[in-house]
Amino acid sequence: MRLTTSLPTDDRGVPDVAKARHLEQLGYDAVGMADVIVGDGTPGADPALTLAATAAVTDRIGLEFGVLSLPLRPVAWVASQIQTLQQLSGGRVVLGVGIGGFPGSPFWRAVGAPATGRGRWTDTALRALPGLIAGRPTLVGETEVTLGPAAAVPPILVGGKLGGGHAPRDPVRGRLGALPHHPVRPGGQGGPAARAGRRARPPGAAGLGGRPRHPGRRP
Repeated sequence: MRLTTSLPTDDRGVPDVAKARHLEQLGYDAVGMADVIVGDGTPGADPALTLAATAAVTDRIGLEFGVLSLPLRPVAWVASQIQTLQQLSGGRVVLGVGIGGFPGSPFWRAVGAPATGRGRWTDTALRALPGLIAGRPTLVGETEVTLGPAAAVPPILVGGKLGGGHAPRDPVRGRLGALPHHPVRPGGQGGPAARAGRRARPPGAAGLGGRPRHPGRRP
C-alpha cells in the first residue's frame, strides 16, 4: 500500500508547505502538486517552486507533480527545474506530465502556450527530458543543450485523455508510465495516453482527495 495526498492549502489557496512535515511523520509516501494556473484570479501555485519548498522541510516523503503541463514551459527549462529538484531533494521526484487542460485561458495566452498541437509538443518534450535531466548532450530544436550537474532521471508518468488527438502518441520508452496506473511496458497494447484513459485504480495504490497515485517506486 502506498499512501499519497495533495498538499493542503490555506484559506487563500496558498499551499501549506509546513503540513508536509506532518504528513511525513504520519507515514505518507508522497505529496502531490497540481499544475493549475489559469490567470483569472483562481488560486494557483507553481508546482516546481512549491515542491522545492516542500523538499526543504522534509526528509523522506516523495514529491509528485500531478501533473505538470508541458506545453506551458520550454522543455530545457522544465529539465533544469527537475534536475535541480532531484539534487536538492535527494532524488525524491515523481514527474507526472500532461498536455494541460486550460488552453486559451488568460495565463496560457500570456505565456504564449500553444492552444493546438499540444500532444505533439508533449511528445517532443518527452523525448528530450530524460537526456537533459541526465546531463547528456540533447537536441532541443536545432540547439544542442547539456545541463549540469547531471541528476537521476525520475519516474516519468504520462497523464492524458483520449479524443481529438490531444493525448501524447509516441513518447520515449523506458521510464514512462500512465497516470494513475502501473508503468507502461514497451511492446504493450496502445501507448501511454491510451492507458491513461482507463481510470481503474491499480492494486496496491491508495489516494486521498480523489487522486489515486502510481504505486511504483517508494521514496
